Amino acid sequence: MNIVKCSAVRQFGNQSNILKIRSFFRDSTVCSKEVQIPDRIERSPTDILRAISGTVSTDFTAPHYRYHDDPWLVPYTQNEKREFALARESGKNAARFILENHPHLFTKNRILAEPPVTAFQPRAKYNRDNVTVELLENMISSFQVSDAISVYELLLEKKKVQIPDGLLQGLLELLAFNSEEEALSLENKEPKYFLPGNKSWKSGGLAETLYSKLGTSEARVAMLLGFARHGQVARTMQVWEEMKVNQDKIPLEAFNAYLSALNIEDVNKLKVEITDILTSMKAQKLQPNHETLVSCLRAVSMAGSKQKANYSSCCEFALCLLAEFRTAGVEPSLGAFCHLLDIFYSKISRERPMIIKDFLNYLEDKDMWPARSEQDFLFFKRAMEVCQHLNQTKLAYRLHSFLLSHNNQNLLGNFRDSERYYELLVALVLRTEDLETALELYNKLAPHTYSPRKDFYIKLLSEIQAKGAVQHLGKIFDDLELCSYGGCNKEGIYEMNSTILRCMDSNPPSTSEFNNLSPTYVNIANRIFKHLELNKASDSLYLRFNTHAAGICTLAVKVLLKEAQFPSALEIFNFCLEEKERMPGQLGDSALTMLLDAAIEEENIEVGLQIVDYLLSVGSSKARSCGEKLGKQDLSSKHSATLNKYFAHHPKWSNI
Repeated sequence: MNIVKCSAVRQFGNQSNILKIRSFFRDSTVCSKEVQIPDRIERSPTDILRAISGTVSTDFTAPHYRYHDDPWLVPYTQNEKREFALARESGKNAARFILENHPHLFTKNRILAEPPVTAFQPRAKYNRDNVTVELLENMISSFQVSDAISVYELLLEKKKVQIPDGLLQGLLELLAFNSEEEALSLENKEPKYFLPGNKSWKSGGLAETLYSKLGTSEARVAMLLGFARHGQVARTMQVWEEMKVNQDKIPLEAFNAYLSALNIEDVNKLKVEITDILTSMKAQKLQPNHETLVSCLRAVSMAGSKQKANYSSCCEFALCLLAEFRTAGVEPSLGAFCHLLDIFYSKISRERPMIIKDFLNYLEDKDMWPARSEQDFLFFKRAMEVCQHLNQTKLAYRLHSFLLSHNNQNLLGNFRDSERYYELLVALVLRTEDLETALELYNKLAPHTYSPRKDFYIKLLSEIQAKGAVQHLGKIFDDLELCSYGGCNKEGIYEMNSTILRCMDSNPPSTSEFNNLSPTYVNIANRIFKHLELNKASDSLYLRFNTHAAGICTLAVKVLLKEAQFPSALEIFNFCLEEKERMPGQLGDSALTMLLDAAIEEENIEVGLQIVDYLLSVGSSKARSCGEKLGKQDLSSKHSATLNKYFAHHPKWSNI
């Protein structure tokens, strides 16, 4: 106790000070205001993850999250990514097939799921005894197209069952929207982009049967939306006329669908038609939305692409529409800007306006997610095409900065659109910027974000060769092999390898300002030769048809000998000697001369004799000079006799 008291006195002073402190805190507690508990802020399940992700930058060396975390399974080329997505979808379909056809194998569920996931459970087998109207309603509300069709057909067989008209209308809307096919989910939507887009309206199907059976204004609206969604222009116009004849009350979605299906070449007639539609909407007190603007601009874009004479009129009309909609309080979405780009940068016109600058000035620093139209996902690819058309790198950088801001990257589109966007961006930077800037961008994007194709690699290697940027060859060659040479065929692969070897031959490490290039040169030359040797019997390009083989061997020998790699160069020479009768062409005189000098330096007379014999067999003019050079060495009688035998019929040869 004494120790505590002494400590307290030393800390606060005397006893009176301690009493003052106690009185201060007691009075403060009494006088303090009541504690106010703040209102609870609603948080989503991913808010914490979003906050954490905002503190880290993008790891460009990591593969996309959709691929397995296994280096042997990560795809690097466009073809591999396509095969990966299709294989994953095929595996899911196979698992679903087993689940549906052999449900008895899954009676003992070893995984306890709370709540149970119905998507992972076998689907019930429907028959006339277990289908009800309530079941059909459940299928429609859960958007199960094929099951809804099956249940409806079974209900028709039960003649005593009456299906309400409202339920039939719901079924019609489901079938018309999806063209009687299962809707794409978030999981299977991506693989569909790799397949040909041949989905069309199913003529004579159940949707048309229900439409004829109902014959109501709601049914006509559903069919109009379905026809317009699936590109049935003529039938869309037919249903529209039916709606006008029956004086149906037309909703906003129907007006938008009709506008999107307009295909009028005469701009003046198109103006009149769009003006009449917008006037009718105003008369019905319908407020146009962003989809209305997109549909109008799409119709103008279609007219502008028909005739070159329509260009000026379409541009003027598009700007008038944009101004009128903004006055009405409708802000344009990315889909509207996409169609504006189609109008002002039509493929049938040579005009090169800079209106895209105004678009970017309006869009910069804005978050355009979530999408308000399907056309929003086409904007970035189309805008980058315009930047390349204008050859404007600064505009491309501004567009890319806009893409990376906020959540706009979600609007880049599907896999093909994303690859096309980055392909245009990197190609433009490579063409207009210095090589170092282009390679900095390339190193960030390839091969995970963007898989370069052969055309890009050919241009890149040409730039490296022209500017002597040999310090990048190691990284580029590794990427070439990783990306399978951009999907190039065998002949294209050998052309690229020849370009790389010529670049190394023209820029030897001894004269370069960069250090430690020799190991890289040796490694690349050996790998190129091994590729040629391993693929000599490839049915895509047999060695006897490979016109690049001799050049590759010649350049590889020269590069290796400059780096004092005589054994590796000798291996290439032995390959050429063995395949002399099959390989088109032969080793060059310069490479053989260098190889002979190296053999003499290594005191390998046997190899020297083989080189001289090879020169004679191919009719080289360097044969006699090389033989004389070899004859000046300290040869044995056997070697001298062999050398004299080689030139026995040569008029200028003097026996050794």
